[in-house]
Amino acid sequence: REKHLERVGITLPDGSEMPCAFLDDVPLDETFWGDKGVLATVDGMALLALRRAIADLIGSVVIKFDEDNNDAGAMTVGRALGGRNVFHKGSSPFPASIELSDECMASGPDFEVALRAYVEHVYNDLEEISSYGLHSFLSPMSVGIATPMGEFQRYSEWSMAQILERKRAFLAELSNSTVNKRGNFVDILFRVKVQEIPGATDREAEEMRGGWGFMTCRKYYVFHYHEPGLLTKSFTL
Repeated sequence: REKHLERVGITLPDGSEMPCAFLDDVPLDETFWGDKGVLATVDGMALLALRRAIADLIGSVVIKFDEDNNDAGAMTVGRALGGRNVFHKGSSPFPASIELSDECMASGPDFEVALRAYVEHVYNDLEEISSYGLHSFLSPMSVGIATPMGEFQRYSEWSMAQILERKRAFLAELSNSTVNKRGNFVDILFRVKVQEIPGATDREAEEMRGGWGFMTCRKYYVFHYHEPGLLTKSFTL
């Protein structure tokens, strides 16, 4: 069936528009967002199955800078699926590896407040993932550091134990890295529910019958800042 793709007037703070694709092979409440050219080639039902498997990991978040003052601004965290896995087809095995990006869009009059909210979000997200009991970190958190011109980006590495023990130092280095657009990422092994198992009454029964599986993920954190009246700035490589 031919996909129905339409560019609609979703206006971003910098005045640009976000293309929204309505795929006719997915439920009406399962709208996919992204580049129109890419969305024209994806398998909607395969992506839907993938999205449902990782639903607990990709929910959006809105963080207010001051609960009592709406003018202080807020940050919206949208989780984006990227890499080759966006072209996953229903006829192929469930993807063993994915890429996710926390796209953190902050808006408010004070850049330092917005930046602090971003680095605190990264810290809290890493802590939450480690506390699930289902997932494991495959690598330390890599934070971009100053690199000589002409060389590949260098990174410092932070284990979860180091992040928890030296939170202030971690946040300071992440802030510096973000302002200088050096990038960051972490590799994670997710344990996810890949299929429904009829008759299974708990997770243990589902696992024994193949309902759960493992999936590696490289996760990025990206900061965008919009000051009212000015263009949006993206602090990414």
